[in-house]
Amino acid sequence: MFKAQKTAKADAPDQPDPLAPSAEYLAAVAHYREISERHAELFNAESGMRLARSMAASGDNKRVPEKLRATAYPYIKLARKRPEKISENLLDVQDELAEFLPIFFAETEAIAAAKRRETNRLAGLLQPRHRAAVREMASALEQLSRATEAEREVRAELARRAPLPTSPNLPDLSGELLLGCMFEHDGRLWSWARHIRKLGILQ
Repeated sequence: MFKAQKTAKADAPDQPDPLAPSAEYLAAVAHYREISERHAELFNAESGMRLARSMAASGDNKRVPEKLRATAYPYIKLARKRPEKISENLLDVQDELAEFLPIFFAETEAIAAAKRRETNRLAGLLQPRHRAAVREMASALEQLSRATEAEREVRAELARRAPLPTSPNLPDLSGELLLGCMFEHDGRLWSWARHIRKLGILQ
C-alpha cells in the first residue's frame, strides 16, 4: 500500500508554471512569424529582381557589394535572357508586396499589443512578490530615517552646547547620503514614500 502511494506521488504531474508564455501569446508570435517571413520573401524578391535587372542592363557587377549581389543571383539569368519577363515578374511582386504591406503593418501592431498584454499579465503575477520586497525596503528606510534623525540630533546638540556649531569630529555623515528623511517633506525618501503610498503598497 505504501509503495503504491509512493509511486502515485512520483507519477503526479508537475504543476504548470504560471509564468510560462500563455497560449494566446504563443499563437500571436507564431502568426506574426508567418506574416513576417512572407513579408521578407516578397521584399527580398522585389529587391533581388530590381537589382538583377539593373545588373543585366549595365553589365557592370563589380560595383555592387557582394551581399547585395547575392539577392540578385536567383534572378540574374532570367534578367539577362528575358529582360521583359523579369520586368513583368517584378511588377507582379511589387503589386503583391503593396497589397501585403497593410497586413504586415497590422500584424506588427498586433504583436506589439500582444507583447504588452503578456508583459502586463506576468507583471500582475509577480506584483505580490514585488510589493513585499518594496515593503521591506520601506521598513529598512524607515530605520535609516530614524538613524538619520538621531545623527542629526547629536550634531544639533553640539551646535547648542559648543562655542562653534560644527567640528571635524562630528561630520555631517547623514547629509552625505543626499536622501533626506522619510519624515521630512523636502527629502527624496519622503517623496519615495509618498509615491509608494499612492501605489497602494503602503498605507
